Amino acid sequence: MPLDICSPVGISILANTISLTPGTVSCELTADHKMLLIHSLHVDDIDASIEEMKKRYERPLMEILQSCPSVPDRILALDTLYLNTIALLILFGLIQSSPLYFEAALLIAVMGFVGTI
Repeated sequence: MPLDICSPVGISILANTISLTPGTVSCELTADHKMLLIHSLHVDDIDASIEEMKKRYERPLMEILQSCPSVPDRILALDTLYLNTIALLILFGLIQSSPLYFEAALLIAVMGFVGTI
């Protein structure tokens, strides 16, 4: 499969993703880093299979790796991380029946609020 992605991290993620796909056994990168050799168990149409892998795996990965999030996107992502952490702490506090986790969740909520402002 010819590669459009050129970052080493992107190639590694792509190769791992493809090799974990059912029906593929392994992937091998050529020495010039331009082609990914995919060893699969059964393929009817090679060109259609290559196009499907590029459409399903490589293009979305390129969008993820080449996009640059704006400042509001980063703030929103950090707020989401704070919310998930708070929810996990509250849930763990309910399971353990300990008020300490609720205080930690409150502290993280205040820090998240101040960090957003």
